[in-house]
Amino acid sequence: QMGYDFQNKQRENFYRRLTLFVDPRYIPNPEAPPESIFADESFDGSSTSGYLKDVTYNDPLVGVDNYTAEQRVTAGFINFDVPFGSKLRGSFGLRVEHGFQDVESFALFRPDSILIAGELDNTDWLPSGNLTWSIHPTLNLRLAASQTISRPDLNELSPSPFPEYIGGYFIKGNPDLERALL
Repeated sequence: QMGYDFQNKQRENFYRRLTLFVDPRYIPNPEAPPESIFADESFDGSSTSGYLKDVTYNDPLVGVDNYTAEQRVTAGFINFDVPFGSKLRGSFGLRVEHGFQDVESFALFRPDSILIAGELDNTDWLPSGNLTWSIHPTLNLRLAASQTISRPDLNELSPSPFPEYIGGYFIKGNPDLERALL
């Protein structure tokens, strides 16, 4: 058997983070309906008025919210089965994979100014082998070994903080991550 695989991902991540500050005197009940929180008297421009503050991350040391990213994986493989008599057979394969990932983080209003970049560009040879011994017509003993890789997700290469699916804690990516050979 022989085969070929090509995968391509592109991502654009644009965030604008805003925090709402409201004078607590105008919200005696935190469970009040939104129309009481956003009433005209809560936002009259005075020193005690509510306001919005832009808290978008644009600092490489703290985090950068906006990035563009690309990932390409090109691979080819070959696999063959080899009988070693009536009770033993082998399956052997090789996958050659070229992976490219590029993440460029930029300030919100300056997309041409790259603040942090993370890039991975690797070619990996990934062998596999499997021996199967037919001990009995209903029982096989198998020995297998293979090598594979694990690449970071594109958002894990960006210093943009993102929430975990479970728990909601914010995690910040790292542009210096490497792929792992397993």
